Amino acid sequence: MTTVLQHDPDEPRGLVMFGTVRWAFGFVFHNFGSLLKVSVTPFVITVFLANAQKMIDLFGVVDLKGWGEPLFTVLIMAALVPQATAWHRFALLPDQKLRWCQFVFGIRELLFFAISLAGYLLSIVVGLIAATLIAPIPTIGIAVQILSILFVMWIMARCVMFLPAASIGSQVGFREHLRMTRGIAGRIVGVYLGAVILMTIFGAGFTALSEIAVRLSIGLPDLVPLIAETLPRAFFNLLAVGVSISILSSIYKQILVSEQAGSAPAPRDASSDSGS
Repeated sequence: MTTVLQHDPDEPRGLVMFGTVRWAFGFVFHNFGSLLKVSVTPFVITVFLANAQKMIDLFGVVDLKGWGEPLFTVLIMAALVPQATAWHRFALLPDQKLRWCQFVFGIRELLFFAISLAGYLLSIVVGLIAATLIAPIPTIGIAVQILSILFVMWIMARCVMFLPAASIGSQVGFREHLRMTRGIAGRIVGVYLGAVILMTIFGAGFTALSEIAVRLSIGLPDLVPLIAETLPRAFFNLLAVGVSISILSSIYKQILVSEQAGSAPAPRDASSDSGS
């Protein structure tokens, strides 16, 4: 049956750069309690994984032969998948109720993880190619890095439909989703750039807040400065995840609305199960 998307009268149209990013920020802050509900379990798991990696590196518990960093990156990515898919459904589908400590890893989450893993591997391959090109001619390093980032962003723009579609169980094929992004990748990259600019500004603010909190807690028990430094960073990471997922959801919805408003038929899927 046809997907019934959640209608938000304030949501932008036409993939406007800052309009889309502004809506994503507003959506996150307006529904911050719901975001917290699906973020508790992934947060605990990612903190555990990050500390486990530090302990392994510090004490040499296991010799991972250089695979520790990518291995734990993939594990942390997997831990965030249930949060991402649940938030996509909350942003896209009506009547989605989120529960405290909600953590579901089913078929939709597995597909979402596979797509995310492919993107991660692509970024590694592009990075290796860029490093190979830079090695003999270091003077072109900055240019190659910029072009590499833009290339990855363009690929992400062409594939922007995949993750939200996987989250809601859409049965529309990858080829059809690629067709929907044909000719608009530049506008999607513009939205990405707008998000990077604003998140960089917010990140600098939270970093400064963290440093101020540490200075103010000097002389207090050791646990207080640690909490003072960690809380602003944890809040920013939570905000960044929520905003980035909301942006992808908004882009997905804007493209589908544009498709349905035109001559193309509305995509069909099996997302009648709107539960989490």
